[in-house]
Amino acid sequence: MSQLHIDHRKSYVVKDIADWEGRWELIEGIPHLLSSPSRLHQTISRRLLTGLENYLQEKDCEVFNAPFDVFLSENSDEDYDQHRNAVQPDLFIVCDPLKIHDRGVKGAPDWIAEIISPSTAKLDRLKKFNLYEKFLIPEYWLISPYEQTIEVFILNDQGRYVRREVYGVEDTISLQQFKDFPLTVSDLFKGFSIKQE
Repeated sequence: MSQLHIDHRKSYVVKDIADWEGRWELIEGIPHLLSSPSRLHQTISRRLLTGLENYLQEKDCEVFNAPFDVFLSENSDEDYDQHRNAVQPDLFIVCDPLKIHDRGVKGAPDWIAEIISPSTAKLDRLKKFNLYEKFLIPEYWLISPYEQTIEVFILNDQGRYVRREVYGVEDTISLQQFKDFPLTVSDLFKGFSIKQE
């Protein structure tokens, strides 16, 4: 199934795309094909995952990485196959064990990070940003490998994302929920240079 066969007038659910080739996400019923991650993307993801995995060992939270589905719906009892929102964030943390199932996570994670690539920038910065804000995900990181920056967005009291900071390679960062998790930004990008346009 290619994008050429997608009916843009239709609102899709998970069961509609279950047999399609490739990795797909659904955002408000619209399918999005995911491309294969680059070496840089994989390296950043692995480094951050390892750090979080080690840090969370003594805590009641679990970190996941793609591909693992997050199902977001106003109806928490909705059947998996009927969801209009099924995404595979690059990394995310869930602290409520009742949300974690073999097929994926039902409900909002406590933290999400997306690693931006040229092919996903619009999706990550606009559609996923709006989706994560709508479902009140407390903290959202946008990691830009080629600029070697991390943008951190936190929900305010009105349920809207506010950019807390843009961190560069000279900075140390922590998660809002885990202030004692220090991440030296340069460690994520070690061995890679900033891409010149």
